[in-house]
Amino acid sequence: RREAKRARAAEMRKRAGALADDHAEAAREHVARVWAEKGAGPTWRELASALGVQGPLASAMIDMLHRRGVLASTKEPRSLAVTPDWTPTPS
Repeated sequence: RREAKRARAAEMRKRAGALADDHAEAAREHVARVWAEKGAGPTWRELASALGVQGPLASAMIDMLHRRGVLASTKEPRSLAVTPDWTPTPS
């Protein structure tokens, strides 16, 4: 039972990592656009919706974007922001 749970978690991380790779630049563009238009960042749900990602995978993907330094946020609402020094990794 524990092994099955670990396997599911590993698969979720793998899928979230692939989505983070695919959507990193689009996520940054969307977050920057929302900041420019509204003076605050989008919610995680708004970002996921804009990228077409739903469910638990959306949260895992945005968390992966944080871990990779693509996006940053604080505990404050709508603090999701782009990081200034991120550069895409070559494919």
